[in-house]
Amino acid sequence: MLCGDAIVNYKTVQSFGHEDLIAKKYESYLKPSQDMVVKEQVKAGIAFGFNNFLTYMVMAMMFYLGGKILEAYIYVDIETGEAVMGINPEHVFIALFAMMFGASHAGTAAAFGPDMGKALAAAERVFRMKDHPSSINAVEMNKDSTKIRLDPESVQGKIEFKDVWFRYPTRKEDFVLKGLTITINPNE
Repeated sequence: MLCGDAIVNYKTVQSFGHEDLIAKKYESYLKPSQDMVVKEQVKAGIAFGFNNFLTYMVMAMMFYLGGKILEAYIYVDIETGEAVMGINPEHVFIALFAMMFGASHAGTAAAFGPDMGKALAAAERVFRMKDHPSSINAVEMNKDSTKIRLDPESVQGKIEFKDVWFRYPTRKEDFVLKGLTITINPNE
């Protein structure tokens, strides 16, 4: 995030002469991650390998069980003395592949479950906010006394900020405004 913001706002960074500050801060963010890179890559590699192992193990187990099912349904025809399949091998393997691909896609879809839950919660908050009646109604001018309205005659157009401090939630240590006090009079 720091790097992206610095690139997008490069003119501001350069105008304040903060290139070195941004570079040092970025370097400080990289230090802990460089120490953990090898451990995380090993963990990711083991997890990836185990996942592939399980996938192929399940496939091998399904083929093995398919063969056992077919073997169980082989019988000897009494009249001809020949071995006869009591079940169609094509049907067995179609069923096995359908289960395998269905389980695979269900697992893929389940990975989106947390995101869908977050999206539903966010949509609920947005619609709750949208449906909440405002105590300020600038469009309707009825005489309802519960509504708060601005009287256009009493508005002076003076804007005043006193000792304003502001920082973005993602950068708790960097204040954008530090004790800003400003008065803007009408017609300024």
